[in-house]
Amino acid sequence: MIIDAHHHFWDRSQPFEYGWLDTPELTAINKTFLPADLEPQLKECGVSQSIFVQTQHNLEEARWVLAIRIVASSASSFTFSTSFVSFFSTSFVSFFSS
Repeated sequence: MIIDAHHHFWDRSQPFEYGWLDTPELTAINKTFLPADLEPQLKECGVSQSIFVQTQHNLEEARWVLAIRIVASSASSFTFSTSFVSFFSTSFVSFFSS
């Protein structure tokens, strides 16, 4: 079994801070990137599971990611896990603990 230990998703239509994508060096990835975009690449490389790592410290983005994870997991043969790094603020910790 091959597991991709680190990937990100972003949706340019969401109200999150994606200004970091607006540099000339990142033109190739300056577009929405969701599970349906990642899945063909995972299949091509023989990856069966992948772990999402959040790009921002934003509770609404965390909720958005959890929602797309549920949709992606039910529509895909892949397991998309969600990782929330331990340095999140207390509000994140309490949100995910409840």
